[in-house]
Amino acid sequence: MDRPQRSWHNPDTMLCSRIAALILLTLLVGCGPLTTRNPVPLRDIDSATIPGYAHVRFWGDVIDAGLQRSFENSWEQERAERNARHEGDTIAPEASFLAISGGGENGAYGAGVLCGWTQAGNRPNFKIVTGISTGALIGPLAFLGPAYDAQLKKVYTTVNMDDVAVLRGFVDLLRGDSAYNTAPLVRLVKQNFTHQMIDQIAIEHRKGRRLFVGTTNLDAQRPVVWDMGAIACSNRSDRDDLFRNVLLASAAIPGAFSPVYLHVVTPDGKTYDELHVDGGVTREMFLTPSELHLIQLRDAYGGRARSHLYVIRNSRLEPEYDSIPPKIAPIAARAVYTLIKAQSMGDILQMYDQAMASGMTFQLASIPPDLKDTSKSMFDSKYMTALFNRGYDLSRAGHQWQQIPDSARRPSSTTHPATRP
Repeated sequence: MDRPQRSWHNPDTMLCSRIAALILLTLLVGCGPLTTRNPVPLRDIDSATIPGYAHVRFWGDVIDAGLQRSFENSWEQERAERNARHEGDTIAPEASFLAISGGGENGAYGAGVLCGWTQAGNRPNFKIVTGISTGALIGPLAFLGPAYDAQLKKVYTTVNMDDVAVLRGFVDLLRGDSAYNTAPLVRLVKQNFTHQMIDQIAIEHRKGRRLFVGTTNLDAQRPVVWDMGAIACSNRSDRDDLFRNVLLASAAIPGAFSPVYLHVVTPDGKTYDELHVDGGVTREMFLTPSELHLIQLRDAYGGRARSHLYVIRNSRLEPEYDSIPPKIAPIAARAVYTLIKAQSMGDILQMYDQAMASGMTFQLASIPPDLKDTSKSMFDSKYMTALFNRGYDLSRAGHQWQQIPDSARRPSSTTHPATRP
């Protein structure tokens, strides 16, 4: 099968080209930034907290004791919920986990997969849902279940670029923190992630379910895992704002979309800010830090049961040939795009190994290679509708999941070595 041909004028590369050009221009002009900061000192990077939210986030690259406690509490809550329904607590039910990757407008494919899965009649009620970037925006709707399918479809088939971001003027491009003004995205997030929805997430959290979103602390160069249900359970008046800001941060493509500055306090009472951007900077998808043995924890707190890991990768996995012009911007753009693709394959393999080591089944969905990128701009609603429809049709028919990533397959002794091109 021929691989899809991608012009360097496609939206992904155009975006990266603009960012590369902006960086070069800014270096040459040397204008001062419009935004001033008071960043957290290195000595306080581990102890800074969001005021009033001491246990809602964890480092995503280590075994964080707080994250482990969240899992332990989840099984205790799950057992209490079963007891309340008079179901007994000897054996925990089967658990399904869902990890949703980044991918910008390609998130329409994952939205279609979920909605088609509902129609197939075998979509699980997920114990844990995790999301990065566009996956962070899908995650709460996937977590709350089929009742939100209509909203999921609407967001990923009717939104266009003007509903997400607007290119800044020349002066702001030189001195601002992003190429695009994301005020439209802020409004879109506020409209779709309402106070009532966040209340519903809190209810599910108290039943022992978990919704996690990943961002990148750019100062620290580290992934951060946010327990969105814990935020939702807060009684603070700023709960909804923090919930939405985490989603915006996870989707904040560095250089393109506005980063999110979160105010934090240190043990000595001083106030600083953290700069959070797209979780895809540090990884494209996640379940837990690989060192955290989730099933062993589950066995200790909930009894043995089968577990299933589903991964939705909102991208094509296969290499995509393109002829790149000998210019700085398209070369830099192609390199970034290739780096992201390679990183995502590493994340998939890590999650596959994690599932195998934990005795989980593994299922992977990704955009089929024959579905070409026909978009004319970022967030082209016509292209997103085509993505949604393909994901929906494949998932509804039950022909969607790959149980072994291609890069994890081991050649048999009779397999002939590949010849060089």
